[in-house]
Amino acid sequence: MPTIHREPRFAYDDLVDLVEGQLRVVELTAIGAEIAAPGERLWLTEPRPGADVYRLWRKGSGTRTYWAVDRDHPWEALVWLRAALAEVLERLTRPGSATQYALEARA
Repeated sequence: MPTIHREPRFAYDDLVDLVEGQLRVVELTAIGAEIAAPGERLWLTEPRPGADVYRLWRKGSGTRTYWAVDRDHPWEALVWLRAALAEVLERLTRPGSATQYALEARA
């Protein structure tokens, strides 16, 4: 996942503007709601050959964290998206075993 923009050169709002202002993207809000930490965002370029996934997230560790925008090809993004969404996909394939659905069935 190559980083294309990052702090400290660009502030958080500037990073958002770089993605949304310079590219034709659609934000993946539903996926972001499930897998993203506060402030993290996920976009996909509008359908065309060679589409890309853009991710604004915190990188680094400890006190050396920073905001960065990474660009990935969809097939490469699929690997980390699948891992991040594993719990959600498990609930979709077996809803009867999830506590929420099990309690609704009793009512």
